[in-house]
Amino acid sequence: MEKRLINIETTMAHHDQQIAEISEIITDQWKLIEGLKSRLSRLGDKIEQMECNREQDDSFLSPIEKVRNEKPPHY
Repeated sequence: MEKRLINIETTMAHHDQQIAEISEIITDQWKLIEGLKSRLSRLGDKIEQMECNREQDDSFLSPIEKVRNEKPPHY
């Protein structure tokens, strides 16, 4: 009976250790995800800003693209 109790306690201690390790991994991954979300948001803002600047500045467009973007006189 005592041997069985020792085995159960050993198993529980092992499980407690595994839970602690998994918890640490989850915490690290959560921090990584939050950092990536922040970076993605900043990149999205940067792209949006670049798109706004692109609409205002057509100097980088080829002549064909410039003509394509021009509105006909009747607009």
